[in-house]
Amino acid sequence: MVIKKPYAFLIKNFRLIHGLLFIMLIFLITKSVNVYSFFSSYAASHLYINEANLADKNVTFAMYLVAFLAVAIFGLIFYILSIKSKSNKIYLAGIVYYFILLVFFIYMHQVFYDLQEKALDVESVRAIRDVCLIITIPQVVFIFIVFGRTLGFNLKQFDFKRDLEELQIDTSDNEEVEVTLGTDTYKIARFFRKTLRLTKYFILENKLFVIGGASLIVIVLGVVIFKKFDVYRESINQNQDFHAASLWFNVKESYITNADINNMIISEGKHYVLVNVIISNKNEEDYNLSRDTFRLSVGKELIIPTYSMAEKFIDIGQTFSPTTIKSGEDKDVIVVFEIDSSNLSKEYILKVKNFDSDRYLSAENQYKDIIVAPSNLNENKDMGTVYLPNDIDFKDSILKESSLHISSYEIADRFKEKYKYTIDGKEHEATYSIIPSTKGDVKILKIEANMKIDDSVYMKKYLNTPADLFEYYGVVRFRYQGYYKNLKLKKIDVDFDKDNFAYMEIPKEIENANKIDLIILIRGIKYTINLK
Repeated sequence: MVIKKPYAFLIKNFRLIHGLLFIMLIFLITKSVNVYSFFSSYAASHLYINEANLADKNVTFAMYLVAFLAVAIFGLIFYILSIKSKSNKIYLAGIVYYFILLVFFIYMHQVFYDLQEKALDVESVRAIRDVCLIITIPQVVFIFIVFGRTLGFNLKQFDFKRDLEELQIDTSDNEEVEVTLGTDTYKIARFFRKTLRLTKYFILENKLFVIGGASLIVIVLGVVIFKKFDVYRESINQNQDFHAASLWFNVKESYITNADINNMIISEGKHYVLVNVIISNKNEEDYNLSRDTFRLSVGKELIIPTYSMAEKFIDIGQTFSPTTIKSGEDKDVIVVFEIDSSNLSKEYILKVKNFDSDRYLSAENQYKDIIVAPSNLNENKDMGTVYLPNDIDFKDSILKESSLHISSYEIADRFKEKYKYTIDGKEHEATYSIIPSTKGDVKILKIEANMKIDDSVYMKKYLNTPADLFEYYGVVRFRYQGYYKNLKLKKIDVDFDKDNFAYMEIPKEIENANKIDLIILIRGIKYTINLK
């Protein structure tokens, strides 16, 4: 069998190889400039970035592949010039530089990955921007050199075709060598032995560079694999104490809903994940809880908390917002996340910040993961109808072990109530009138009731009297002239005996209704009390 010398094709297509390399270098410098532009804009505006797949979008697999091929082609040209005993220092520099560029891309992928989870400080962003600029500039030099070699002239002398002539390409580079299969296969083995021997010489002559470069690649790839495939990541469950960022956390409960305290839809196409977190600062110093403290992983997106929903969820808990937790203090907060309704799931991953420093090459993850399985507050449940007098147990709702007893009701234009007071040790009796605070055709619904609110319920601070319970959760439904109407209740403030009586404003037409129900609707849980 007859084959050509192994490097004959490379020498014959010397310009073509340079042209291919030139295209690769243009691609790499374009991507490097894009990375630099990203951090240059980020340094100027320092806006928080909440974007999924930020790392994969800015540092693609193609960038790794092209950088690796550039190193390989520089190596091939270096090999050809070594055979021809020509100057090859610029190609050795290309091997070293684009190897560093490959490592740089791996590093930047991790930077972008971390940027998905936290905002960087201004100094870090500027430092990364400057490194991107420094790593980009040498590529301009290599592009001009390779472009010149592609056209076939020496950049120093501007003498066209001089470079190729100096390679001394002659017919011997294209001559065919007879190889006999079978007994002469040792020549092929000799070629591979020669290649291994030259590789060995190169490694021995550049031992420090090879060992250092290989070690760096192993370390960077190892860390990326750890973080990419969650080798080090630990999942934590609800009601489990854990330590992160020098604080102690415990995720107690979680809910999901699209409605506010009045059961009104907040925003079409949106739902809200509410996570109840207890934060304890057992350190001697105060600690700042920043906007980066919590994230919610939804699919491939990382959602930041919403801080403007306090009034919508006052019955659930105190809404979390960036604040300072003092030494020895415990905070019981509700972290609110707004998600698309299309992303509803039985489980989510809550991420709690584990450290502040920019440890990009740390095997430890910046956020700890907690699995949360939120209860659906949109699941409507009718607890049936009761008649007066009766007790109502709220244990199936967010009010937990709370209860209400209703004895009777009255409807009138006004009520005159008697009360007692003492002056100089002598007891007196007086009368005061209760009238509607709203003008027009309004009457008063007087309800004799008393209640007990579970001490662990956050809403307890707002439910001081039965009238408060009716105003937050109560609806009166009545049938008038064959039609049903539902109206929110509005309380009338009184100073006496308000623990046993609630006075609520109602429309005058309810007096002639042939059916009246008092409905208490607590986050989808419906309790009906028939009054008439």
